[in-house]
Amino acid sequence: MVNKKVAVIGAGLAGLTTAYRLASKGVEVMLFEARNRVGGRVFTIEMLNAQNELSQIELGGQNITDGGVAANLINLAKELNLEIKEKAIKLKGAIYYQNEYIDVDSLNLGKLYNKNKLDELAEKSHNMGELIEGLCVNDPIIKQELITRLTAYEGVNVYQQSIYHNIDTLEATLLGGVSKFHEEYEHEENELITSSIVGGNARLPLALKKSLDQKLFCNKILSKLEMVNESGLNIYFTDNSSYQFDFVVLAVPVSTYKNIDLSHSGISPEKIFEMSQIQYGQNYKIAGMFNLKTRNKYRFVLAKEGISFFNFDETIPMLYMNNAVSNIGQYAEICARGLSNDFKLKKSAPLPAIDANFKQYNHPVTHAWGEDPFALGSYSGYSISISDKLDKKERHQNGEYKSLFSPINGKLFFAGEHTTILDCIATMEAAVESGERIAKAILLELEI
Repeated sequence: MVNKKVAVIGAGLAGLTTAYRLASKGVEVMLFEARNRVGGRVFTIEMLNAQNELSQIELGGQNITDGGVAANLINLAKELNLEIKEKAIKLKGAIYYQNEYIDVDSLNLGKLYNKNKLDELAEKSHNMGELIEGLCVNDPIIKQELITRLTAYEGVNVYQQSIYHNIDTLEATLLGGVSKFHEEYEHEENELITSSIVGGNARLPLALKKSLDQKLFCNKILSKLEMVNESGLNIYFTDNSSYQFDFVVLAVPVSTYKNIDLSHSGISPEKIFEMSQIQYGQNYKIAGMFNLKTRNKYRFVLAKEGISFFNFDETIPMLYMNNAVSNIGQYAEICARGLSNDFKLKKSAPLPAIDANFKQYNHPVTHAWGEDPFALGSYSGYSISISDKLDKKERHQNGEYKSLFSPINGKLFFAGEHTTILDCIATMEAAVESGERIAKAILLELEI
């Protein structure tokens, strides 16, 4: 097939990867992005650290290997001549509970690991919150720690998390880790291997953007998708522009589908409803609320509201919040005291980060993903409303898909971390995998 046009909606990692692969094969592709910034939920800024030097801060996706080996992302980064750095981080932390700092190691989480007991609790619990309550009935401190950690890692509140998949994270936590995916790396006990792109993770979407040249169109907010039988699809934007394409790839978070008129897209009402049941976390990050002159032995402090840890080069303390907190200054002080006896709190409240990669700051900044109009959440999770349906797959002539996100009439395709056929939704690797796979499927349709 020749002279077929493809539209990709969304210039996050999934959309950029799809468009990059199609363009490299000579396909006529246009990439539309609602923001004036590429990268989506990969968002890097820079901040002056205590040494008055610039450090990179990831307000979005931070650890490349959160979903395991990340072969798709790493291969793509190397292809674009980007360097990846690995770092081992000791999981040494304290939990703040009733005005005290308690060493996490002293809690001996492993004592609660009993496979039979976990299986028994899983059978009678409706969600991960209930399972944790049953597991920690006599230990409120461990209960608080597990609730905070699982909410932070999975994104969705534990009382909305399904047992499916999320129990694996709980087991990994009890055994001294963070997630089952990290076990793919050799590491010391109570250690986590993290990876990031040298210079900031946003260098990957920026490199993809550079390769796409004039094929990227920013500030284009999708308002309507319309299937036109064999002719393809019409797409409409809020600026009153419209286009017709032979193929469309919808590569935006499913949380934003509610802002798009899909009534004539070819997607059945039943499928649209099921898609709407996928929940997204409300996590957000704050950087630069305090400086540490000296540091103690802890690498993180865990409290009810969230977790404090460091950026990749360990010069900027970060606050990773599970939900909105009214008194952020008080929470920042709790975290600062847990990490050092010698700290300086910033007097100014955090300001929302400007939506631009590598913007430089010398004051506290934040980005609340739940309030971001083009994300409406941090990342997708296995919630009780969708559970194992999110993993069901099916094969088509041109590839494998999640059943929920299989192509519509061979014309409308879906990409994004939520559509991956890997186990690791909610990761940068998941986004890249989906983009690679959808590009291959369209190339097969085009007989290229």
